[in-house]
Amino acid sequence: MECLLGVTGKDHVILAADRTGGRSVLLMKGDVEKMYQLTSTSAMVVAGEAGDTSRFGEFLKKQFKLHSMKFEYGLCVAEVADFIRYQLAKAIRSRHPYMVNVLVGGVNEEDGSSELYFLDYLGTKAKVPFGAHGYGSYFTLSTMDRMHSTSQKQEQSIEQLHQCIREINKRLILNMSSFNIYIITRDGIRSDVVVTKDILLDQDPGLPPDNLTLMEK
Repeated sequence: MECLLGVTGKDHVILAADRTGGRSVLLMKGDVEKMYQLTSTSAMVVAGEAGDTSRFGEFLKKQFKLHSMKFEYGLCVAEVADFIRYQLAKAIRSRHPYMVNVLVGGVNEEDGSSELYFLDYLGTKAKVPFGAHGYGSYFTLSTMDRMHSTSQKQEQSIEQLHQCIREINKRLILNMSSFNIYIITRDGIRSDVVVTKDILLDQDPGLPPDNLTLMEK
């Protein structure tokens, strides 16, 4: 019942993740953090079983921290994705697989190029210009395919994700009230919280106001 989104631009990657946390038809929390910063210019968003996502995310975060302490050189985005894929593939062949789906994005410090990788719990890995996990992917991949450009600027990428969030909330029966958005550039990572209602009301004046009352009998 979760949704992860990712899109690349000329010199940046933007990741987005809903903030809901639940089980079955129950909503447990509305402020879940699903992003893990792996290096200074790369991060991942993860969805899946609650225990697995937390355990897998913290494990990777500490592994990359250990690498930075042991070695003077950093890792490019492709090497980060390869290590994550190796861990998922090894786990699926053991008694304790990680039931998680991941989007890994970042910017290479050497040349400033942006990369995004799609990974699932089976250990599948693919480099993509844009990607999505969860039920939201049914409504957003066509929007990304229509709007995406490899040379687009940050503003265009953000608007593209906003449009995807609008489509999710118009067509998906699930309520995803807010998203965390992470902007990754050569200078680092910054985050922002996007409230879905603000996007919808800002761009679609035809939506009914919140103060509608029931019709009198």
